[in-house]
Amino acid sequence: MKQRTSIFLLVFIFICACVATAADTKAARDNVKESKRIIVTVSDVYENPATYLNKRIVVVGMFMGVDGACKNPPAARGLNWMLQDSGACLYARGTMPPGCTWRTRMGVGKDVAVEGILRKYPQGYYLQSLMYERIKKEYAEKMKKVLEEHKRQAAMNKKPYAVSEVLKAWDMFEGREFRIRGIYSPHFKCEADVPDEIKKTRWIMKDLDGSCIYLKGPIPKRAGKQVGPETLISLNVALPPKKDGDTTGANYLVSLEKE
Repeated sequence: MKQRTSIFLLVFIFICACVATAADTKAARDNVKESKRIIVTVSDVYENPATYLNKRIVVVGMFMGVDGACKNPPAARGLNWMLQDSGACLYARGTMPPGCTWRTRMGVGKDVAVEGILRKYPQGYYLQSLMYERIKKEYAEKMKKVLEEHKRQAAMNKKPYAVSEVLKAWDMFEGREFRIRGIYSPHFKCEADVPDEIKKTRWIMKDLDGSCIYLKGPIPKRAGKQVGPETLISLNVALPPKKDGDTTGANYLVSLEKE
């Protein structure tokens, strides 16, 4: 009887230990899931590889398939593909981003965000992709948001264009987000070729030389209050792309400021 009691006691202790281990494992997974992602560019990895070695990171860059500038691949050609930006190139292995494949060159030149672990090999470093062949829609949307936020931050860090510079190279800015600077002039008589009904719902930014442009959307704020007339401002904007069949395109910019 005493021996049987001892056996039951050992089994009970073992079960408790298993439950505790399972709980600890779940907690660890939840911590990983909720931990903040490390978002870097290809150049960031190239300049400081030791900082990211064996870490889970999200790398932002252009998908180049096998047409990029990387040299000395870590394995056979069919297993590798490239991520690149203006400053560096990085090999990646594993599943490629949605809509991208080196076999048909689909997606080459497309901006992507890829989650993976940075690994080292004799000639350098590569990213082991953690993206799955049947990638979940939620994950794809999450990576899309990461990429959009990175682009927005990059645009904010760039030197703003003057109103006159944008007007002189209007077609170059079509479909792009960028930063612009000028003087908020709501009462300025702007002679831009914009229909009267459009003018009623837009506001005006002018340059020192008198050139002007109409904008749609929120007016910048300072200390929580809308800026006053004749104030020098800079903000993120977008020039809408031409619609199908439209030969002239938009004649105004869209403010990307928050309401």
